[in-house]
Amino acid sequence: MPEGVTGDRFSDIEIIEDNLFVSFDKVMNYFKKNNPIISEFHQNSPLRTDREKYPFAALDEAIVNAMVHRDYGDMSGEITINIHKDKIEIINSGEIPSDIITKKNKIESHHSVLRNPTIAHMFFLRGKMEKLGRGLSLIKKQFDELGLKSPEWTFQSGYTKLTLYGVKEEIKINERMIHFLSEMNPDNAYSSEDYMEFLWVTLKKELLEWIFKNLQKVVGLKVRRWSSN
Repeated sequence: MPEGVTGDRFSDIEIIEDNLFVSFDKVMNYFKKNNPIISEFHQNSPLRTDREKYPFAALDEAIVNAMVHRDYGDMSGEITINIHKDKIEIINSGEIPSDIITKKNKIESHHSVLRNPTIAHMFFLRGKMEKLGRGLSLIKKQFDELGLKSPEWTFQSGYTKLTLYGVKEEIKINERMIHFLSEMNPDNAYSSEDYMEFLWVTLKKELLEWIFKNLQKVVGLKVRRWSSN
């Protein structure tokens, strides 16, 4: 979907209808052919590094999860994979329990919760899954290690949508950082020590301002200066 969900054109569409293991192999073969290779150059190395735009091991785990945890009682609940310009959405019927994932990508400690234990056991015997409840964490870890934006799980109307991003995690800065950057000469380099010194001075100033603004009355305050003798 190069133009997004509301676009007028799909670059490709493929319908897969087969048993789970054949379907899984067809999906992964599709990703082997269509998962771009990203080449990156780094300041501290003359060599480039090549990586898949979307970690293949994470795609493997995500597809297995969708197949194993799909609600097969929902006759219209097929698995849908939408490939956008900078993200992949994997949608399946059946919601993940709300206490396992909070805030879209905070994975709480949990044991393996199997909606379809027989299907899960078949995938386990074929070496496709572990049944330890680590699948979600493994997906997130793959993206975090590459510095990519963290995957997100959302739930609505009985469906689970996993969004995998193919872009780097944005660096978020607060007002204090913006102030620091505005004070620095853009032609000069600066270090973490420079920022820590700036932060210390700024915090002392803010603390004094807070004290004078909020401290109405000092009770029982004694200041003593002891002689060195």
